[in-house]
Amino acid sequence: MIFVIMQIIKIFFSPKFLKFVVTGVLSTIINYGVFWILYENEVVSYLWASISGYIAGLILGYFLNKCWTFSDKGAHERRKIIGYLFVYITSLLVSIGSLHLMVEYAGLDPRIAQLGAIAISTVLNFLGLKFFVFKS
Repeated sequence: MIFVIMQIIKIFFSPKFLKFVVTGVLSTIINYGVFWILYENEVVSYLWASISGYIAGLILGYFLNKCWTFSDKGAHERRKIIGYLFVYITSLLVSIGSLHLMVEYAGLDPRIAQLGAIAISTVLNFLGLKFFVFKS
């Protein structure tokens, strides 16, 4: 049990995770910015605004994670792109589900609940990318 805890601590304090956090901050700014603009201007519902923001952040995040965070200098292999999309689509579904629960059942404002949904997806994304897509 202690070994597992030490491994988890090691992962979340690694330089790779710190790069992932910086990439995530940039992607989150894009994600939340698109969400905010679409939701505040009543262009679409909060769920569609969230999906749109997520996709915008996903595109930026792919290139930053591939080239910088995980230093994957290889070609954009179909397997990696499919794996990346799988991780992020799974994370999106969890994120949208948690956003819906926080808004509809916990009564949170969508602008606040979106921040919680982003936090949940951040952890899922890092673990999926590290162990599934860009594993060394």
